[in-house]
Amino acid sequence: MSDGTAAPPEATRTEWWRAVLNEYPTGVSLVTARRANGDPVGMIVGSFVAVSEEPPLIGYFGDDVSTTFPAFLEADRFAVSVLSHAHDDLLRAFIRKDPDRYQRPELVTTPGGLLRLGDAVAWFEARTESIQRYGDHQLVVGAVGDFGVGSADAGSPLLYRRGGFGAFTVPSDGVDARLIGERLAAAQSASEILQTVADRIGRDIAITTLAGESVVVLSMVAASQSELRSALPPPRMPGAGPVRAIGLSLPFAAPVEPLFAAWAPDRVRSFWIERARHLVGAVDRRRVEGQLAAIRERGYAVSVDQDLTFRFMSLVTDPTVAHESYARVWSEYASRVVESVSSELPLSDIAAIQVPVFDAHGEVVLGLTVSAVGPFDEIADLDAFAAQLIEAAALISQALDPGRRP
Repeated sequence: MSDGTAAPPEATRTEWWRAVLNEYPTGVSLVTARRANGDPVGMIVGSFVAVSEEPPLIGYFGDDVSTTFPAFLEADRFAVSVLSHAHDDLLRAFIRKDPDRYQRPELVTTPGGLLRLGDAVAWFEARTESIQRYGDHQLVVGAVGDFGVGSADAGSPLLYRRGGFGAFTVPSDGVDARLIGERLAAAQSASEILQTVADRIGRDIAITTLAGESVVVLSMVAASQSELRSALPPPRMPGAGPVRAIGLSLPFAAPVEPLFAAWAPDRVRSFWIERARHLVGAVDRRRVEGQLAAIRERGYAVSVDQDLTFRFMSLVTDPTVAHESYARVWSEYASRVVESVSSELPLSDIAAIQVPVFDAHGEVVLGLTVSAVGPFDEIADLDAFAAQLIEAAALISQALDPGRRP
């Protein structure tokens, strides 16, 4: 039994097959190799696939009717460049088989001698492992030797659907000016409550909010100069130094700023995760969901590794950083998430603590961040430190909604 429209009686099976498959969008990639005489060969495919993570294997299908594909069957290595919406001219040059298509400026030569796109969304270089026939296509599988992402202006991946090409757009809500005004007023009220806490712990407190696709720093509550503050090591983490300042915005994408995703509805959590895929590629959804569950259970968020966090924050707030460096550090930062959800936190290297401020509907409207805290001897000491912020957050929630029960 099937849903929707069944094949009309007059349609041939082949026509209906193609019509149905045209509803499924596929990515578009350029596969390149070298002929036996050293000449480059390339073709456009919509069948690139990641076959295995360990060991890393990729593959693509070649059609029996292709006049270019036979050259790939004889090649021992190949490269795959994932096209973006900006590669329309190059795409059509390879479809038309323009004579000068291999001399295009977008193409670079890898250390292994293969051509690939320098500004590809993502690229892979592989050694041919196997070739297997499936019907009228053959699957070429390769062992990945090198891979990476393109430059910062690579753009959105190119998609093929219904006989045409287009780009993927991440859906998001626009920034509501009225909402921002309300959050600024809330931050002002919070600042008055937080001043005592900042002075007591000897650390500055950053007040943030989610605005569209970004988390924005609305206010900084500076700790007064005191003997405690003087005795603490000078912080260089977000919330205390130039990295996080009023007006600074950070991308709302996993695993960054998880506080605003942990208690959010499914739609917002999905956007947070998919935005990370859009920015840097693959995201370990299970690990990220574990991070959010741990935050909800604990009642606050923890970041570990002060040096990495400082380096990461410096990169994501620098528009001149190359996309590949950005993606590599993002992946490194994401890999430390597992430690932030572990019961055995590195208590001597806590980069930041974040506490939520809820409104009357249970939505996180503000985030309170204190950075470069500790070291702590026991997890109970960390909880006690966070409890001071949680208590202040409850007072702020009550101030924002006077009818709210403490």
